Amino acid sequence: MSPFDKKQFALLLERAKGNRSINQFALHCGVSAAHISRLLRCLLDSPPSAEIIKKISDKAYNSVSYLDLMQAVGHIPRDSSLDLSKLSSLTKEESLIEYGPTCGSPSTVAVPLIKDILFQGSLLTESNILEYIYLPHAFANEATFTFKIIGTSLSEMEIYDEDLLVIAQLNNENSVKNGQTVLAKINEKIFVKRYYQLGNKIRLEPAAASSKPLMQENVEIIGIVLTLIRKLT
Repeated sequence: MSPFDKKQFALLLERAKGNRSINQFALHCGVSAAHISRLLRCLLDSPPSAEIIKKISDKAYNSVSYLDLMQAVGHIPRDSSLDLSKLSSLTKEESLIEYGPTCGSPSTVAVPLIKDILFQGSLLTESNILEYIYLPHAFANEATFTFKIIGTSLSEMEIYDEDLLVIAQLNNENSVKNGQTVLAKINEKIFVKRYYQLGNKIRLEPAAASSKPLMQENVEIIGIVLTLIRKLT
């Protein structure tokens, strides 16, 4: 990790705040006003977590980006660059792209790769982040995190071992619609299936006709699957 540039981060944070008061900005971001105040005054030696930075960047003014903030705190190196020739769109509706070595550039989004999808607490807790995957804005501008598939249980959906799912976590500003592919949890088990709301029940439909759909009342929808990415061999 690169050093935490407190002054640069404070300047970016001031730009992100814009003409809002600290209290207004904190309320919009869902971050403590006292914490933001300390960051603006360069009083903290430890950098904010990726989770806090994501909250700030989502409500930032003046085009301050997640990447700008992540570089200032040292989570992402400044001197890396993306080889766009190693990324290609293979489908139109639900893009399948290939990625090479992790790196970053102004035209990319740094998306956390999480360790444990069943983590107790916020999935973006720093201890649950393995690394960052750098993807073009066109593929991942709405992404919250990526999650690595282990095993072949999703091969019927053409999702294979070590593929990464790019997920938009559900919040107050987005909601799942019928027909979308979701990452769902039922009784501590994870499913990737098509979502349909039928009255007070949720139907999770598999890709293969040979598999039976699930009809459940108590389903936790973790997020919407935005795209699938596959490592170059």
